[in-house]
Amino acid sequence: MRNYCENCIEYVTYTVQGKPPNQKAFCNVCFHEMFVQKVKQENSQFKEDKIYVFDESLKESEQYERELDDYYGHYYQIEKVSMELQHKGIDRIFTKKDGKKIFVEYKSDKLTKTTNNVFIETISNSETHSEGWAVKSQSEYIFYYCIGIGIFVAQTEDIRRKLPEWIEKYPLKSCKNDKYLSYGRLVPLEEFKKISRTFNY
Repeated sequence: MRNYCENCIEYVTYTVQGKPPNQKAFCNVCFHEMFVQKVKQENSQFKEDKIYVFDESLKESEQYERELDDYYGHYYQIEKVSMELQHKGIDRIFTKKDGKKIFVEYKSDKLTKTTNNVFIETISNSETHSEGWAVKSQSEYIFYYCIGIGIFVAQTEDIRRKLPEWIEKYPLKSCKNDKYLSYGRLVPLEEFKKISRTFNY
């Protein structure tokens, strides 16, 4: 039996894992529209102790990207991309020996070593409520570099499939940037490992 969105006639693409078929389900568009509204409602309830603080500078971020390039450069031809592609959530194009191209987004996190969580960003800007990388990235793979632990590679679509479950299961958290906040879920590393390949170093 096919399920259809509660708000429109689209076939449901996002359902929460484990939910009975008679419970509400929503299509991709409606799901994210409702999620943005949820963020707006929760925005005013945040306290400072709930903020996930990334103290990573641009210089550090670029250094981590170079480390990833150096590591994977042994296996792929790596191409840096235009700003246009970066805005679409693509940081690198990996070319395999057979010529196949893979579109990749890099993420780095210094806090995972102490928190045992990864930050799955769903809203990138608290001012504009623009969608975060977990929602809008057009990459094929996310390379999540947990500093001091290892690299976890997950298919972007696998992360999206888990989003409804994670949104229900884990509380909304904010992350400080220079002039705004980003929002997302702190997902335990052990949970993220279930959909990832791990590369220790």
